[in-house]
Amino acid sequence: MPINDIGKFVGRYFQVLAWLSIASMVISPIFFDSLNFDFTFILLFWVAHHLIRHNATARNWTIGITGFYVALIILMLLYACLAGTESMRVTFGRRIIENPSFGQVATVAIALILLVGVPLGLLLTPKARREFGVVAGPPSTGEA
Repeated sequence: MPINDIGKFVGRYFQVLAWLSIASMVISPIFFDSLNFDFTFILLFWVAHHLIRHNATARNWTIGITGFYVALIILMLLYACLAGTESMRVTFGRRIIENPSFGQVATVAIALILLVGVPLGLLLTPKARREFGVVAGPPSTGEA
């Protein structure tokens, strides 16, 4: 199923992440007796708004930030491969695992790469570049 409007799709993706962030802040004190303020939902809503409107600057910032996160996750995996996981801590929701196995580190890393990599990969496509006015030219036969 091709995505007709990548900017709108990625914007909605970030809106869903923002609403999930708000939901976790509401649910956390009710079920886990901990108050957790995470204001990244404001940034997520801002980015979503501008991506839906096909703002090229928002696209560039999103590519930069998500690319940075993907690079950090890859570096974390390389560190785990080379130095071991004895000095690491992994968080699964509310549970912190000290000295995790490589499998636990890899599981979290793969989940984060997928979460962050989806918008990054979509925004780097030639179709997204045309949508945001970065590259001019007719659409290719497979992207119409």
